Amino acid sequence: MGICTYDDTMEDDEEVEEAEYSAIPHFIAEQFDTFLTKYSKTYTSFELDHRIKIYYENYLYVETYNSNQDNEVTLALNQFADLTSEEFYNLYVNGKDHFKQERSLNVVELDEVNLPSSVDWRTKNAVTPVKN
Repeated sequence: MGICTYDDTMEDDEEVEEAEYSAIPHFIAEQFDTFLTKYSKTYTSFELDHRIKIYYENYLYVETYNSNQDNEVTLALNQFADLTSEEFYNLYVNGKDHFKQERSLNVVELDEVNLPSSVDWRTKNAVTPVKN
């Protein structure tokens, strides 16, 4: 048995009302244990109970979405499966682009009066040869 607890009497396909978690199916507890190991996540015992419930809710969402044959994409659980949508937004979006690195601008003032009319960048080794 892993670090998660579960109710052996609950069938794997038994539905659970949203936000009502009196028991987590055994297969979800096993998946969650694997998830924790795969993504090197650790939680206190109190938070662990909360996180597995969120994981289960996300699992149910993915299963429901994927069961609709009209959807053109297939969803899957990933390293964010233990976060609510709100938590994900606050951590990774929240009006900021966390996926782009901050870059400082290197601004150089040029003498616009003495600029040449053209430049052959090949002679300055500033470009590479055509690749194909």
